[in-house]
Amino acid sequence: MQAAQLTIRTDAQLISTSVPTSRILEIELTAPEAQLGRESTPLNLALVIDRSGSMSGGKLEQAKVAVRQILEMLRPVDSVSLIDFDNVVTIDAEVNSVTPAERAKILERVNHLQPGGSTNLGEGWLQGCESVARRLADGRVNRTLLLTDGQANQGITEPGELSHHAAALFERGVATSTFGIGLDFNEHLLEAMANSGGGNYYYIDRNERIAELLMQEFKDLAAVTLKNVVLEFNFPAGVAVELLGEWRAERLDNKLAINLSDLPANRTVNLFIKILTPPGSGQLVMGVVAFGHDENDKPFNVSHDINLQYAAQDKVAEAEAARDFDLVTRFSTVVVGHFSNQAYKLEREGKYEEAGRLMDRLIVEHGVNLPRNTRARYERIRTEVREGLDESRRKEYNMDSYNLKRFRHNEQRPDPDQK
Repeated sequence: MQAAQLTIRTDAQLISTSVPTSRILEIELTAPEAQLGRESTPLNLALVIDRSGSMSGGKLEQAKVAVRQILEMLRPVDSVSLIDFDNVVTIDAEVNSVTPAERAKILERVNHLQPGGSTNLGEGWLQGCESVARRLADGRVNRTLLLTDGQANQGITEPGELSHHAAALFERGVATSTFGIGLDFNEHLLEAMANSGGGNYYYIDRNERIAELLMQEFKDLAAVTLKNVVLEFNFPAGVAVELLGEWRAERLDNKLAINLSDLPANRTVNLFIKILTPPGSGQLVMGVVAFGHDENDKPFNVSHDINLQYAAQDKVAEAEAARDFDLVTRFSTVVVGHFSNQAYKLEREGKYEEAGRLMDRLIVEHGVNLPRNTRARYERIRTEVREGLDESRRKEYNMDSYNLKRFRHNEQRPDPDQK
């Protein structure tokens, strides 16, 4: 069986003996291919569907198409719940084994879903998560998929509280992915729930894409070859560490634990850490360990170390001039994605000039390193946030920054013509 692949790189190897030195680290983890002839990992899913009044006009019908497609692909080894909500939450189905007979019953419930009242998003989502939690078992992929087009205006409505619940549920083993449809939902709420909940966030700009993006998430879950993945970054005392990308992470002394949840076959995750090293001598050794369970539910553990060499300031200056420019470019795109997301939050609060100044700093500090198309787009956006954004641009730009900070954007793929 092919093993997970782990590497750690830096923009330059030398650090100063006399003054603090800033360095960039890139950690890359790739999940192995699936074993030939082996059935994929069993799934334990909750499909939580908003059926509030705003889901009329084709949204709910397209959601039902997507749910039917997923149900048709589930197997007797899989478990599923179907939850719908408006101001009232309904548990339509809780099935431990998706047999043909059970599938037919759930499909019948799906067919009868109709748009209704207001949006008790929090309670609907929590019911889905609790349903997944009741069926938790070793060796499964456990996830709640939340599909909504509106604001949380009933029950729990505070974004921080919902994000806190998402984090707590992830600690119990239940991950959350969120799907926001149209222009009326709160993109920062749904992204925060996904980030805290160890899942993925999707913006669905057109009803026709509901089935496409739900199926994209489902196919990734069905192809998982690494489960409950954690990366531990170990660093010496005195080193300052900043993780970019808004990943779930916990720091304890000189260890940073980053939760990556479940990874599908051949999926590569790139994490970027900015460090500031203290003056010293000799070598500074750092290491990263990735561990979790493979598709056979056996523990896996891979590690990689990197050494930075202390040197005189003139030698460090020479190393700076010869930095790995491709790595610096990748890092800068992630930084722009990370902090522009904060600028959009300021813009939504009406703090247009503050948002613009934040975007200005990003362009000044990182613009020269960005791919051409990325730089041009964010130079335009820094002007637009000062004028105020409409909902369409808010969501489009937020999704763009999300993909950048998670290193999933098309412009982050190698392309010499982009420079």
